[in-house]
Amino acid sequence: MTPAPLRHPLRGPDMSDPEWLAWRGQGVGASDVAAILGISPWASPWSVWATKAGLLAPPEPTAEMEAGHWLELAVGPWFAHRTGLHVAGEQTWCTHPEHAHHRCTVDGFVFESEHSDIADALGVLEIKTSQPGRAWDEVPAHYAAQCLWQMHVTGLDRVWVAVLRGRRLDILEMERDQAEIDFVVSRVDAFWERHVLTGTPPPVDGHRATLDALAQVWPEHTPGKAVDIDDLAHVLDDWRAAKDEQKAAREREKAAAAELIARLEDAEEGLVAGERAVTWRQQSRTTQCAACGHTQTSEFRVLRDAQRQRRQK
Repeated sequence: MTPAPLRHPLRGPDMSDPEWLAWRGQGVGASDVAAILGISPWASPWSVWATKAGLLAPPEPTAEMEAGHWLELAVGPWFAHRTGLHVAGEQTWCTHPEHAHHRCTVDGFVFESEHSDIADALGVLEIKTSQPGRAWDEVPAHYAAQCLWQMHVTGLDRVWVAVLRGRRLDILEMERDQAEIDFVVSRVDAFWERHVLTGTPPPVDGHRATLDALAQVWPEHTPGKAVDIDDLAHVLDDWRAAKDEQKAAREREKAAAAELIARLEDAEEGLVAGERAVTWRQQSRTTQCAACGHTQTSEFRVLRDAQRQRRQK
C-alpha cells in the first residue's frame, strides 16, 4: 500500500492547536476508534458523534494531559536508547491514501537507522504515560484498537507501544492482523456513514462520557417547555427501579461495612482462608482554606476490598 500522506505542523506537545483540531474533526482519529467500538474508558459513540457534529467544544487540556505530552518528549529518545532503533516524525498527521476520513496523529515513526526515508519505516511508535503500577501482559483492548487503526492508516505492519509508568519504561509490540483491521474499518465506516455524514446520532448508552456530553449539549432548560415521553414510560420505570435498587445496595454496603469494621477493631487487615481480604488502614487528608491559606490535616481510616485492589493493579 502507498504510505499515508503526511504533515508535520505541530511543534512540541501543543495538542490544542486549532488547525490540528479542525483537521482531526473532519475524520476519524485513532483515539476515536475505541469509543466507536464501545470499549473506551473515556469516550462513547455518542460523545464522538457530538464532537464530530460540532455540538461539543474540544475539551480543555488538563494538568495530567499537559504532563503526559511533555513526558512523551523524553520517551522517544529513551525508546531509541533501549532498542537501538531510531525515532523520527513526532506528532505527524497521517491520512489514509484512499480514505480521506481515516486519519491518525503518530507519536513517531521507527527506523532501523537515522535519516531514513518514510518508506523505510519499520512501524509506528505509540507513547503512553501512566502512574506506577503493574506492567501490562499485553496491550489493553482500547489501546490495541488505536494501534490497529494506526497500522491501517499508515500502511505499516508494526506498532511499538512505549509505556512510561512512573519512572519505568515498558515496551510492547503489536503486529498487523488484517482480519482485525478489516473488522475495525468496517465498524468505523458504518459509524461514519450512518451517523456522521447523515447527522443522525447513534443510540445513547450509560457511559459517563455520554451523560457528560448530553449535559454539555443541553446545559440549560427552557422555562415552561415540556415534552411527551409516553413512549419512554418503560425507560422511566427502569430508571426509578434502578434508583431504588441503588439506594438499597448502598444501605446493604454500609451495614456490611459496619459489621466488618466492628470485627476488625484496631487491626489493619482482615483475612479469609489466611489471605488478606480487606484492609482498615489510617490515612490523612490535607485541606487548604481558599480565603486565608491555612492548611489542616485530618486523620481517618478507610475500609478497602483487597481482592478488588489486586485485580486493578
